[in-house]
Amino acid sequence: MLQSMRRSIVFILVIAGASALAQSANKKPWGWTDSERIALRVAAQTHRAGGTITAGAPDSARSSARAATLSPAQAAPLVIDGRHSPELFMPSQLFGILLVAAGDADLDPARRERLHSRHQAALQQLGWDQEAFWDSLTKHARMYNGLTRAARRNRSDATSIAICRTRIEALRDMRERYQHLDEFLYRSIAPDVTLATDQKDSAERLAWLERGCQ
Repeated sequence: MLQSMRRSIVFILVIAGASALAQSANKKPWGWTDSERIALRVAAQTHRAGGTITAGAPDSARSSARAATLSPAQAAPLVIDGRHSPELFMPSQLFGILLVAAGDADLDPARRERLHSRHQAALQQLGWDQEAFWDSLTKHARMYNGLTRAARRNRSDATSIAICRTRIEALRDMRERYQHLDEFLYRSIAPDVTLATDQKDSAERLAWLERGCQ
């Protein structure tokens, strides 16, 4: 009975993921809603023993369909390659990575030069004032990375939630300042990121994280 219920739940999740794919096939990676991403992430986790989930048809900048492919030989149950399946990342994940990079760059001129050079073309294409963008981001990064460094010494549920909320508040502020921030995240940050995780996140947890852990 229990096994039958589990199979039914997996079937429902796969159907939900397929529905999200159908609705989002023609969208750019930054155009997906959180609910569409979450449905696909959950569906991808159910395919951890093998198989392929294709997230839409290729756009003009891609020569092959975006796919999240998991094989039995892989050590981790879920692998997301930002070059091929950027839509599987949640916005806060990519923004958190950017905050850490900006915080590290704030402490190291050589890293700062590499970071700014890496994303110069994308920022120019979006028409943003690059100095103003990095200044705004760095202010958020200092606060965020200060919390993460402190948490390494004394990690608790309270500090984890504080980090989560700080990340989302910074994301909201930067979105208000820069209308196409999500496009920047998925075009310029995601291709440099590969995530391999054995953590199985529920749809509820992923949505909770995107709300700022509240």
